Amino acid sequence: TISSQCHADQKVIGFALETEDMLTNAKKKLRAKKLDAIVVNTVSESTGFGVDTNQGLYITSNAHVEIPLVSKTQFAHKLWDEFIQL
Repeated sequence: TISSQCHADQKVIGFALETEDMLTNAKKKLRAKKLDAIVVNTVSESTGFGVDTNQGLYITSNAHVEIPLVSKTQFAHKLWDEFIQL
């Protein structure tokens, strides 16, 4: 719904939690939901709620960037660096 209501100068970025085949499933969601980008990750002992680290993939229609296990602050900075390139 949000994608269909955006102006041309606005970007829509989704977030997804995947338990298997992260890249394939996230690319499907990116297309189906008409997103400009999607951030996908899994929950493990080193990621998710209650821990200070995270890792995941940042995906656009023509590329993806793997963000390795880093602090949540570093993860947010890496996402921001990717977002501003949209």
